[in-house]
Amino acid sequence: MGARFLLRPMLRLAPEPLYACEFTPHALRAMQRRRISFAWVYQVLQEPDARAAVRPGRERIGAAGMIGDDLYIVTVVVGMDRFPPEVVTVFRTRVIDREEASSP
Repeated sequence: MGARFLLRPMLRLAPEPLYACEFTPHALRAMQRRRISFAWVYQVLQEPDARAAVRPGRERIGAAGMIGDDLYIVTVVVGMDRFPPEVVTVFRTRVIDREEASSP
């Protein structure tokens, strides 16, 4: 089963890896609150499935992967208008297949 990373209509960029970045305090709190590890974030940044410009200087980078038995899309929002780039926030979205969604 393949996972598809869907984005709202935005400027789509080539999913190139990002190797160096810093984390904002908000991003660190979001990771802790949402139980997303540094390893997951670095994996998304180094092996992205999709990358899109949200606005000038801000990009959304995402990748799909398994957490336990569930498929998730982990999205990392990065401020690219500074050096080194800053991770602004991180979140994950569970992918629900059609069969599971139609079950009572």
